[in-house]
Amino acid sequence: MRLPLNCLIAAAWLWLAGFKGKGRRYVWKRRSYKFKGAVPHAGIAEAFSWKTISVIEYIPNKHEFPSWRNFLILFVGRYRVWKLRPVSVRRFKTRREALSFAKGESCPHK
Repeated sequence: MRLPLNCLIAAAWLWLAGFKGKGRRYVWKRRSYKFKGAVPHAGIAEAFSWKTISVIEYIPNKHEFPSWRNFLILFVGRYRVWKLRPVSVRRFKTRREALSFAKGESCPHK
């Protein structure tokens, strides 16, 4: 039987486990999509291989809410992994320029 966790516990555990390796793990957080931002969600990101960033998050099964396996704060979930490859890397002097570029808007100094 697996113990119920939540995404914050799983992210902290994965981040602490990263001290054994050579890479740097970053913990991220965002607001939940399902609960209109009322519940925080977290995960980790790390560059495991050259020019590839892996994002790992612990997610609940939506079809099991509410139940003993998913009672919002603790749940028996699964790990979702996103493998991302950067298509562009740029540096900016201001936050406004950085956000504009991230949103896909035109950049003043191309």
